[in-house]
Amino acid sequence: MANVPRLLDQIMDLTAQRYIELLEFSLLQTLNSAVEPSQLKLLTLDEQLEPVTEIKPRKNRFKVSKRKIKTEAEVLDAIKEMSGSEVTEQSIPFKEGVILLQCLKSGELTSTYLIMQFDDQISDAQAHLVSSLVQINSTFYRLLEDSQIDQLTGLANRKTFDDTITKIHELVYPDSSDHSDNKRSEHPYKYWLVMVGIDQLNGIINNLGHLYGDEVLLQVAQIIMDCFRENDMIFRFGGEEFVIILRSKCHESCEVALARFRDLTAAHSFPEVGDITVSTGAAEILRDTSHVSLMEYSAKALHHNKDEQTGRITFYDELVGGTEMEG
Repeated sequence: MANVPRLLDQIMDLTAQRYIELLEFSLLQTLNSAVEPSQLKLLTLDEQLEPVTEIKPRKNRFKVSKRKIKTEAEVLDAIKEMSGSEVTEQSIPFKEGVILLQCLKSGELTSTYLIMQFDDQISDAQAHLVSSLVQINSTFYRLLEDSQIDQLTGLANRKTFDDTITKIHELVYPDSSDHSDNKRSEHPYKYWLVMVGIDQLNGIINNLGHLYGDEVLLQVAQIIMDCFRENDMIFRFGGEEFVIILRSKCHESCEVALARFRDLTAAHSFPEVGDITVSTGAAEILRDTSHVSLMEYSAKALHHNKDEQTGRITFYDELVGGTEMEG
């Protein structure tokens, strides 16, 4: 997930949040009833193993604190020993009992640990129960994450895009319930739904095979991630196409960003396959435009005159106005 832009990361988290929270809550409640620890919490650490978030069950719900918390030095030392490994467990003796550590999930940016404090040493059967429940949690989380990510490029996949596009107005216009002109004028940014097509990909696959096509897709995906900002949302749509939800202050700055991406791709060296060009079709995301229409508009812009020209930058509003912007 390290390459996923922050805003998209948040969207994906929101999509999965209720499932993860339900599972983790069920896990903690089950553990609480089965092994009865005197203290039970989840601790999320950043890549430097500094505390980020603490989640405690309180009155049948989680209380989340996004500030740094104080933890026993021995606990952090033990977590450092566990870092980088698969789901493991480690017990640390304390004056008042024992701390049992479990790694729930581990990523490149953060890792989450289950911390249980007991008044007395727990039995092997209880420790086995904890490990089994943690394995179920970790497997579920991996399956959920895999369902959101394109396995070839590491970008968010079509399913995640479909989940996102249905919420698009809530995401880009948080005050969408207010349609007043005053609210319109106050919004500092405009948003575009951009479809990206690799012009030569079908020919490469037909002539050289799918392995060469996959390599082109990987390299273009990397160019997209390097070219656009962290707050732009990037998806592998399928086939030769990517989708970007692009934020910019005006039509001109959006065109500049797309032209930079087009030029970087054209200048990139693609061994064995020759020159590669990308074409883009963009439709502005307006409050009163449905997500179905947005997809239709950006697709029409992308495929306009596709057989006659490569490396196009086409805006739907200019297209319907009779002018194609070639960048």
